[in-house]
Amino acid sequence: MAQSRQLFLFGDQTADFVPKLRSLLSVQDSPILAAFLDQSHYVVRAQMLQSMNTVDHKLARTADLRQMVQKYVDGKLTPAFRTALVCLCQLGCFIREYEESGNMYPQPSDSYVLGFCMGSLAAVAVSCSRSLSELLPIAVQTVLIAFRLGLCALEMRDRVDGCSDDRGDPWSTIVWGLDPQQARDQIEVFCQTTNVPQTRRPWISCISKNAITLSGSPSTLRAFCAM
Repeated sequence: MAQSRQLFLFGDQTADFVPKLRSLLSVQDSPILAAFLDQSHYVVRAQMLQSMNTVDHKLARTADLRQMVQKYVDGKLTPAFRTALVCLCQLGCFIREYEESGNMYPQPSDSYVLGFCMGSLAAVAVSCSRSLSELLPIAVQTVLIAFRLGLCALEMRDRVDGCSDDRGDPWSTIVWGLDPQQARDQIEVFCQTTNVPQTRRPWISCISKNAITLSGSPSTLRAFCAM
């Protein structure tokens, strides 16, 4: 009989993570999870204070993770916090599941750990550990990496589209029923027609069976989709 295997899949930032994260904050009698949440808040807050100016410090200062989540929901924090909080939620859910169940930590011989987009960070953290106690410090540093990645993305956004008024709009859109080659051809026609700068050219960031994901600045995506 073939040996059964487990599959752990960590997704991207599409889904609303806030309800799950808030449920993690309400968990009792889970010391590893509590330590992970507290330490993650500490390292993200420390990085925030190091990276932002004095005005941003006052707006973004948080006493605990619960307050940080609420400020994110209220729109008082930059989008960089989304990457950190998504990663934190994914790893927190994993830790909660295994801490509560008492099951053996996933082993290379019987488990596959996969990540899609931002979920790749959580997948790497889980796959590099052999127990929850070993995962804890790795998971905290992974959340910090996610936050730094978000800060880098914001910096690049400002360089590419710094004067735009739609800075909160998405930089990706799903197009159904368009195969990759058609998309490449249309992108080339669009760029030649509009003389869009090289730094603002749209690109294909994901390909699935029935759709593709186009990425680029919000103004560029709107112009491309209206073509």
